[in-house]
Amino acid sequence: AYTGRVLWSARGEGQEKGFITRFASMPDGIYAAGRGLCAVYDPATGKEMRRMRFDGAAGKDKPARAAAVVVSDESVLVAVSAIETVAIEGGLWDADALVCFDRRSGAQRWQRAAAERFNTKALAIGGGSVFCTDSLSPVAADAFRRRGQEKAQCASTVLALEEQTGKERWRYRYEAPYRAYGADNWMSVRSRDDWLAYCVSRDQVLA
Repeated sequence: AYTGRVLWSARGEGQEKGFITRFASMPDGIYAAGRGLCAVYDPATGKEMRRMRFDGAAGKDKPARAAAVVVSDESVLVAVSAIETVAIEGGLWDADALVCFDRRSGAQRWQRAAAERFNTKALAIGGGSVFCTDSLSPVAADAFRRRGQEKAQCASTVLALEEQTGKERWRYRYEAPYRAYGADNWMSVRSRDDWLAYCVSRDQVLA
């Protein structure tokens, strides 16, 4: 970081096919989640230390794209999608399922499929919980509008899941007017989709 000199480089599986990889940088490793796996690289040398493999929500017969990766002290959480896209308006931020691994052993703890979809911009870990939103995406809501099946309200469900087991701790459902959603371009998706964050100092969830 001081000189800008390249220390190492690595090419993950699937990158030759234009697959986008998601990263999380921690003191003990660089977590790179791509096509069906999350590899952990040594920050100093780039040596691959271990791998964690995952399937899509529909199982091994479907592709599993890593839409996001979030790392806590105890866990590695990968948001998985069966849709291969590089476009935000095509579902780049959408995930079919969440897969949680033990950060030390790499063993998979649990997997949860979305009722609608998980938004990767509304995903956080804190206080022993995984926080996420399960909702209709702006892309799907816009498709209803184009077919003349406009909805008056769109609902989003904020979920708190036990980090170790994936069991639901609580949920909060809220509705927003349909006009607040749309997907005619990537900027509209970015400004009208769900968002969530966890505040460590106050132990609060903002959504």
